[in-house]
Amino acid sequence: MLRWLRKLVPNKTDRERLTWHGGGVVVVVPGIWALVTYVFPHDDEKPAAPTVTIANPSGPIIASSHDANFNGPVNFGLDEKKSRAAGSQDRRT
Repeated sequence: MLRWLRKLVPNKTDRERLTWHGGGVVVVVPGIWALVTYVFPHDDEKPAAPTVTIANPSGPIIASSHDANFNGPVNFGLDEKKSRAAGSQDRRT
C-alpha cells in the first residue's frame, strides 16, 4: 500500500527519523500557532448582537423566533388551575 514511500525512503533508519520529525512538526506547529494567536491580539470589529424586544402579550403566544430571550418566568403547557376551573364551569352548566 505504501510501497512508493518505501521506495522514496529505502533506508529504515531514515524512515524512522522522518517519522519522528513529522510527529514533531505535528506537535510544534499548532503550538506556535496557538502562541501567536494568543500573544498578538485581533483587531476584529465585530458588530454588536441585535437586541430582541419582547412585548408582554395578553393572549396565547403561537411561536417565537429562534433567538428570543425571555427574562422572567416562562410557563409551557396548560395552566392546571385554569383548566380545572374551566372544566368545572363546563360541568355546572
